[in-house]
Amino acid sequence: MRPPTIPTLDSTNNPPTTTTPHIPETIHTPQSFLEMGIRIQHQQRVLNHKFDTNFDPEPHLYVKLHNEQDLLQERIDKFRALQRFYMPFLHLVLSKKELPRFDSDQYYPARTINLYLPSEISDSQKRHDACVAGLPELEAELRDAEVREAQYQIELATIKESLSLQKLKALGARDSKVREREQAELRRARVRKVLWTAHAEHAEVAAELLRS
Repeated sequence: MRPPTIPTLDSTNNPPTTTTPHIPETIHTPQSFLEMGIRIQHQQRVLNHKFDTNFDPEPHLYVKLHNEQDLLQERIDKFRALQRFYMPFLHLVLSKKELPRFDSDQYYPARTINLYLPSEISDSQKRHDACVAGLPELEAELRDAEVREAQYQIELATIKESLSLQKLKALGARDSKVREREQAELRRARVRKVLWTAHAEHAEVAAELLRS
Protein backbone atom coordinates (compact mmCIF):
# COMPACT_ATOMS: atom_id res chain seq x y z
CA MET A 1 0.00 0.00 0.00
CA ARG A 2 1.35 3.44 -0.92
CA PRO A 3 1.83 5.82 1.99
CA PRO A 4 -0.79 8.57 2.26
CA THR A 5 0.08 12.01 0.92
CA ILE A 6 -0.14 15.37 2.64
CA PRO A 7 -1.50 18.38 0.70
CA THR A 8 0.68 21.46 1.00
CA LEU A 9 0.66 25.04 -0.37
CA ASP A 10 3.73 26.31 -2.19
CA SER A 11 5.14 29.79 -1.71
CA THR A 12 2.98 31.22 -4.53
CA ASN A 13 -0.26 29.99 -2.91
CA ASN A 14 -0.95 27.74 -5.86
CA PRO A 15 -3.40 24.81 -5.40
CA PRO A 16 -2.27 22.04 -3.06
CA THR A 17 0.45 19.70 -4.18
CA THR A 18 1.28 16.46 -2.41
CA THR A 19 4.36 15.25 -0.57
CA THR A 20 4.99 11.80 0.85
CA PRO A 21 5.50 11.95 4.62
CA HIS A 22 8.60 10.51 6.20
CA ILE A 23 7.88 7.10 7.72
CA PRO A 24 9.96 6.50 10.89
CA GLU A 25 12.51 3.74 10.53
CA THR A 26 11.14 1.72 13.44
CA ILE A 27 8.38 -0.57 12.22
CA HIS A 28 4.98 0.46 13.53
CA THR A 29 1.37 -0.48 12.89
CA PRO A 30 -1.84 1.54 13.34
CA GLN A 31 -2.42 -0.34 16.59
CA SER A 32 1.05 0.32 18.00
CA PHE A 33 0.68 4.01 17.06
CA LEU A 34 -2.62 4.28 18.96
CA GLU A 35 -1.26 2.30 21.92
CA MET A 36 1.69 4.69 22.08
CA GLY A 37 -0.71 7.62 22.28
CA ILE A 38 -2.84 5.98 24.96
CA ARG A 39 0.27 5.25 27.06
CA ILE A 40 1.43 8.85 26.71
CA GLN A 41 -1.95 10.14 27.86
CA HIS A 42 -1.76 7.96 30.95
CA GLN A 43 1.80 9.14 31.63
CA GLN A 44 0.57 12.73 31.33
CA ARG A 45 -2.09 12.09 33.98
CA VAL A 46 0.50 10.49 36.28
CA LEU A 47 2.91 13.39 35.82
CA ASN A 48 0.17 15.98 36.33
CA HIS A 49 -0.73 14.27 39.59
CA LYS A 50 2.90 14.42 40.74
CA PHE A 51 3.14 18.14 39.95
CA ASP A 52 -0.25 18.85 41.59
CA THR A 53 0.70 17.06 44.82
CA ASN A 54 4.16 18.61 45.09
CA PHE A 55 3.47 22.34 45.22
CA ASP A 56 6.93 23.24 46.53
CA PRO A 57 9.16 20.19 45.93
CA GLU A 58 12.65 19.78 47.27
CA PRO A 59 15.37 20.60 44.68
CA HIS A 60 16.15 16.93 43.95
CA LEU A 61 12.45 16.14 43.43
CA TYR A 62 12.00 19.23 41.25
CA VAL A 63 14.84 18.03 39.00
CA LYS A 64 13.39 14.52 38.88
CA LEU A 65 9.93 15.77 37.85
CA HIS A 66 11.37 17.91 35.08
CA ASN A 67 13.57 15.05 33.87
CA GLU A 68 10.43 12.91 33.64
CA GLN A 69 8.76 15.66 31.66
CA ASP A 70 11.72 15.85 29.26
CA LEU A 71 11.51 12.09 28.67
CA LEU A 72 7.77 12.42 28.08
CA GLN A 73 8.44 15.14 25.51
CA GLU A 74 10.78 12.79 23.66
CA ARG A 75 7.99 10.19 23.50
CA ILE A 76 5.57 12.83 22.22
CA ASP A 77 8.04 13.85 19.50
CA LYS A 78 8.24 10.23 18.33
CA PHE A 79 4.45 10.01 18.45
CA ARG A 80 4.14 13.18 16.32
CA ALA A 81 6.43 11.68 13.66
CA LEU A 82 4.13 8.66 13.39
CA GLN A 83 1.02 10.83 13.56
CA ARG A 84 2.00 12.59 10.34
CA PHE A 85 1.76 9.21 8.65
CA TYR A 86 -1.35 7.74 10.29
CA MET A 87 -3.25 11.05 10.55
CA PRO A 88 -1.86 12.86 7.46
CA PHE A 89 -4.67 15.40 7.15
CA LEU A 90 -4.94 16.30 10.83
CA HIS A 91 -3.54 19.80 10.32
CA LEU A 92 -6.37 20.52 7.86
CA VAL A 93 -9.19 19.72 10.31
CA LEU A 94 -7.85 21.42 13.43
CA SER A 95 -9.15 24.86 14.31
CA LYS A 96 -6.93 27.96 14.39
CA LYS A 97 -6.96 27.67 18.18
CA GLU A 98 -5.95 23.99 18.15
CA LEU A 99 -3.33 24.13 15.40
CA PRO A 100 -0.58 25.88 17.43
CA ARG A 101 -0.75 23.10 20.03
CA PHE A 102 -0.20 20.54 17.26
CA ASP A 103 2.56 22.14 15.23
CA SER A 104 4.28 25.16 16.73
CA ASP A 105 7.62 26.28 18.10
CA GLN A 106 5.82 27.65 21.16
CA TYR A 107 6.67 25.76 24.34
CA TYR A 108 4.02 23.77 26.19
CA PRO A 109 4.82 21.47 29.15
CA ALA A 110 4.73 17.87 27.91
CA ARG A 111 2.13 16.91 30.51
CA THR A 112 -0.34 19.46 29.02
CA ILE A 113 0.08 18.75 25.30
CA ASN A 114 -2.95 17.58 23.33
CA LEU A 115 -2.08 14.56 21.24
CA TYR A 116 -5.13 14.84 18.96
CA LEU A 117 -5.84 11.15 18.69
CA PRO A 118 -9.00 10.39 16.65
CA SER A 119 -11.06 10.44 19.87
CA GLU A 120 -10.02 14.07 20.45
CA ILE A 121 -11.68 15.20 17.19
CA SER A 122 -15.35 15.68 18.07
CA ASP A 123 -16.69 16.01 14.52
CA SER A 124 -17.14 12.55 13.01
CA GLN A 125 -16.53 13.63 9.40
CA LYS A 126 -13.38 15.58 10.27
CA ARG A 127 -12.18 12.64 12.36
CA HIS A 128 -12.39 10.28 9.40
CA ASP A 129 -10.97 12.87 7.00
CA ALA A 130 -7.89 13.30 9.20
CA CYS A 131 -6.99 9.60 9.49
CA VAL A 132 -6.01 6.65 7.39
CA ALA A 133 -8.94 4.30 6.85
CA GLY A 134 -10.09 2.33 9.89
CA LEU A 135 -8.06 4.23 12.50
CA PRO A 136 -11.03 5.65 14.51
CA GLU A 137 -12.72 2.24 14.61
CA LEU A 138 -9.49 0.62 15.80
CA GLU A 139 -9.11 3.19 18.56
CA ALA A 140 -12.68 2.46 19.72
CA GLU A 141 -11.73 -1.21 20.16
CA LEU A 142 -8.57 -0.28 22.05
CA ARG A 143 -10.51 2.09 24.31
CA ASP A 144 -12.92 -0.73 25.21
CA ALA A 145 -9.93 -2.89 26.18
CA GLU A 146 -8.49 0.07 28.07
CA VAL A 147 -11.67 0.36 30.16
CA ARG A 148 -11.47 -3.33 31.08
CA GLU A 149 -7.80 -3.03 32.05
CA ALA A 150 -8.48 0.09 34.13
CA GLN A 151 -11.35 -1.62 35.96
CA TYR A 152 -9.05 -4.56 36.75
CA GLN A 153 -6.36 -2.20 38.07
CA ILE A 154 -8.95 -0.37 40.19
CA GLU A 155 -9.99 -3.69 41.74
CA LEU A 156 -6.36 -4.54 42.54
CA ALA A 157 -5.79 -1.12 44.10
CA THR A 158 -8.99 -1.45 46.15
CA ILE A 159 -7.89 -4.85 47.46
CA LYS A 160 -4.44 -3.46 48.34
CA GLU A 161 -6.05 -0.49 50.09
CA SER A 162 -8.27 -2.81 52.13
CA LEU A 163 -5.37 -5.08 53.10
CA SER A 164 -3.24 -2.11 54.17
CA LEU A 165 -6.05 -0.73 56.32
CA GLN A 166 -6.48 -4.13 57.99
CA LYS A 167 -2.73 -4.39 58.68
CA LEU A 168 -2.60 -0.89 60.11
CA LYS A 169 -5.56 -1.65 62.36
CA ALA A 170 -3.89 -4.85 63.59
CA LEU A 171 -0.57 -3.08 64.20
CA GLY A 172 -2.05 -0.35 66.37
CA ALA A 173 0.77 1.72 67.82
CA ARG A 174 3.29 -1.14 67.61
CA ASP A 175 6.38 -1.24 65.38
CA SER A 176 6.53 2.30 63.96
CA LYS A 177 8.79 1.32 61.04
CA VAL A 178 6.39 -1.38 59.82
CA ARG A 179 3.52 1.05 60.32
CA GLU A 180 5.24 3.77 58.26
CA ARG A 181 5.94 1.25 55.51
CA GLU A 182 2.31 0.14 55.45
CA GLN A 183 1.08 3.72 55.42
CA ALA A 184 3.25 4.34 52.36
CA GLU A 185 1.70 1.27 50.70
CA LEU A 186 -1.75 2.60 51.53
CA ARG A 187 -0.95 5.98 49.95
CA ARG A 188 0.37 4.30 46.80
CA ALA A 189 -2.75 2.14 46.53
CA ARG A 190 -4.99 5.17 46.85
CA VAL A 191 -3.02 7.12 44.23
CA ARG A 192 -3.23 4.16 41.83
CA LYS A 193 -6.97 3.96 42.45
CA VAL A 194 -7.42 7.67 41.64
CA LEU A 195 -5.28 7.50 38.50
CA TRP A 196 -6.86 4.34 37.12
CA THR A 197 -10.33 5.71 37.82
CA ALA A 198 -9.47 8.78 35.74
CA HIS A 199 -8.01 6.42 33.13
CA ALA A 200 -11.27 4.44 32.94
CA GLU A 201 -13.41 7.57 32.73
CA HIS A 202 -11.27 9.01 29.93
CA ALA A 203 -11.40 5.76 27.97
CA GLU A 204 -15.18 5.48 28.34
CA VAL A 205 -15.70 9.03 27.05
CA ALA A 206 -13.32 8.39 24.14
CA ALA A 207 -15.04 5.13 23.15
CA GLU A 208 -18.47 6.77 23.26
CA LEU A 209 -17.33 9.71 21.11
CA LEU A 210 -15.69 7.42 18.55
CA ARG A 211 -19.01 5.62 18.03
CA SER A 212 -21.04 8.82 17.71
